[in-house]
Amino acid sequence: MEYVVSGPTVILTSTLWFCIILFASYGMGSTFLKNYFSRDNGPVCSLHAIFSLSLGLFSFSFWTFIIGSVGLLKLPCLLLFLLGGTALGLLDLRKHGTDNVRIFKDGFPLSLSDKLLIALFLVLSFLTYLGAHAPATGNDALAYHLYFPKLYAERGALFFTPYHPRSLWPFMMEMLFTAGMLLQGTALAQLLSWSTAILTALAVPAAAAYFSLEKNVIRSAALLIICVPAIWMQSMDAYVDNAMMLYTFLSFIALWIWKERNYSLHSGFIAGLFLSALVSIKYFTLFPALILTLLFGLPLLSKLKKIDHPILAVSLPAFTILLFSSFWFIRSWYYTGN
Repeated sequence: MEYVVSGPTVILTSTLWFCIILFASYGMGSTFLKNYFSRDNGPVCSLHAIFSLSLGLFSFSFWTFIIGSVGLLKLPCLLLFLLGGTALGLLDLRKHGTDNVRIFKDGFPLSLSDKLLIALFLVLSFLTYLGAHAPATGNDALAYHLYFPKLYAERGALFFTPYHPRSLWPFMMEMLFTAGMLLQGTALAQLLSWSTAILTALAVPAAAAYFSLEKNVIRSAALLIICVPAIWMQSMDAYVDNAMMLYTFLSFIALWIWKERNYSLHSGFIAGLFLSALVSIKYFTLFPALILTLLFGLPLLSKLKKIDHPILAVSLPAFTILLFSSFWFIRSWYYTGN
């Protein structure tokens, strides 16, 4: 673990681990999705990749919490997840490798404005990627986002810190930071935070392309999200705000797809996973999760007679949220009684 060093060696090492984590996360997330997307065109393949990576990062965070809770927060246990995810990713590439190439083949001809927009995204991504390798300076990052992961990585276990008011907050992203600390140091932890900004910037135009192949809609969506300064400012420190935006947006998309598919069970499970990730980021995310649940759940009650397995359709997303996120709140109640 290196906390404050920087330089070419740090960049190379953290980038290597970062690529391994992303590929393993893709393999794990794609396994959860199965045939959720048909992958028969470029926009669908793009959204599949973003969904897979986001679900995979959430599952890596969940795995880190599990091994940390039982005192096994060690490098070999993290490598088990990475090896398993990598194996699943290789199997996915073997089966769908030619389909994934559609991301690059099925695009529309690029105008000069499109090329400038892509260039802007690449420049911002590269500059913030370099910035993420600098020693941590963010106030909240140093106060608790990286402070607790450092303690967890040193002790090899999660534990309650009664003198710090934030020690019992939902720590989905902090679990990723903890894994980054164990594997390399603060640079990798900050890269994992950076990845949520990149995924957010890609998810908005990808969703626009999925629901509408109108070029102007896709361009407007890309321009809107890329030109938000706060996304890039937050991307270079170990913050959770971009993750909150990413999982709120993907929860909305997953719930919309669930509705479009007549509340199918698998779609409900995927929506439940994204909502689980959302409410595991911080207490504040309970509010957008509740709004989204009411927005899509209330209309469902009037359609129960028209869908298959109505009881399961209603209960499966709720059960998924309880299974994959309630432990954060049970933990707080266990230690403090509230």
